[in-house]
Amino acid sequence: MSEFLEVLCSSLILAFVDVYIWNKLLKEKIKIFCFKNLLLIFLSSIVIAINYLFNNAFLKITCITFFCSFIIKIMYNKPYIKCLCTAVFSQIIFLVSDMLFALLVFPFYPHDIDKIKQVYFSKIYSNLGIGILSLAIINFFKIKSWFKMIIELLEHVKKQQIIILLIAFLFSINLLLGILYYEINYLAIVLIISILLLIYTYITLQSITQQENIANIRIEYDQLMDKSVEYEQVLDENKRDLHELKNDFSVLHVLIEKSKSEALNQLDFMIKEYGKVEKVLDGSDKYYYKTLKVPSGGLRGLLSTKLKLMEEQNINYNLRIGHCINSKMLEDTNKHNVRQVGKLLGIYLDNSISAVKNLKDKNINIEIYSDGVYFNILISNNLGGVLELDKVGTMGYTTNGSGHGYGLSLAKEILKNNNKISVSTQITGNSITKIISLEI
Repeated sequence: MSEFLEVLCSSLILAFVDVYIWNKLLKEKIKIFCFKNLLLIFLSSIVIAINYLFNNAFLKITCITFFCSFIIKIMYNKPYIKCLCTAVFSQIIFLVSDMLFALLVFPFYPHDIDKIKQVYFSKIYSNLGIGILSLAIINFFKIKSWFKMIIELLEHVKKQQIIILLIAFLFSINLLLGILYYEINYLAIVLIISILLLIYTYITLQSITQQENIANIRIEYDQLMDKSVEYEQVLDENKRDLHELKNDFSVLHVLIEKSKSEALNQLDFMIKEYGKVEKVLDGSDKYYYKTLKVPSGGLRGLLSTKLKLMEEQNINYNLRIGHCINSKMLEDTNKHNVRQVGKLLGIYLDNSISAVKNLKDKNINIEIYSDGVYFNILISNNLGGVLELDKVGTMGYTTNGSGHGYGLSLAKEILKNNNKISVSTQITGNSITKIISLEI
């Protein structure tokens, strides 16, 4: 009983240090001395003590890490993957501090291993020393920037793969410490290492596949923008040529007026026919006609293509274009930025079409407007399932079934690399709205 109380007091020190480290990593200071948090800290110290005294040596770090991740989730209410990463980082800091403290103790008892164990393990001042070293590490090394970098990298990895990777990592640490402190059958070591190698290989291959998928999506939307620009140019040239030809015939009509009545009648006929051709052009490509005010650079061609796709899939769409919008308003804006906005428009429209195409009510609204500072495109659609907003943009996440979600990951990448473009997301009732804003 006295041993348990000693370990419990030692664990209480580590529990308070844990909370301090979590505050630093998450950049959020919670009230430690409120009743709920004090209760959680005391509970953590009990679990740490029980884990230390009774758990299997190869499961200690893994078990306490997952327990701490749940405590972080309750205290800070962050996404679970971020809580798990925070718990892993804090355990790594404790492990480094643990080894440093052992190195500091060893010179005092260089020939008496039993004495080291007696002094080092299960002593309050040992955990106090480890706690002080942990505080020094979190404050004087670039741990916080490393943590931020890893969190950003993990945003592009699937949740399941992150959990598998972290479990394998923690178990590897357990195995390393086990080899150092315990006698283990070498066949068992080979088997465990082989299993871990297979897990790491699987995760690596999955990551490569994901990167290939997002690269293919990037190429697809690059090609889409190229074709949209070409489409705009061809239609503009056709309309311009027809209009000029019609004007030429009108001039001829004036020149031969009052003579050659047959030629006059023929010219009248040709003017009418070419007028019909122009109307047919407008009618057959009514989607392009509807978007004549949309700025060029690929936006107009892309939007008309998507409107046609919506109509083919019996999707109800409503397009509203502000009175201040015209086809030339983005001519002086950076062409790369306009192209990136086009990619985002394509991604979000494709996502909206996929979201509503199997619903009973298929509604998509598109608004294009400007306040003089920003050029904005609003896209909204009704939802048929539950959307987890904090997961939007995570690699592979979608409500449209497996194999989708990489477009949204590409959108997140575009926004991260361009400070002139922003996107806001709102969920109201059973609809989701995205607003793309380009600084002009």
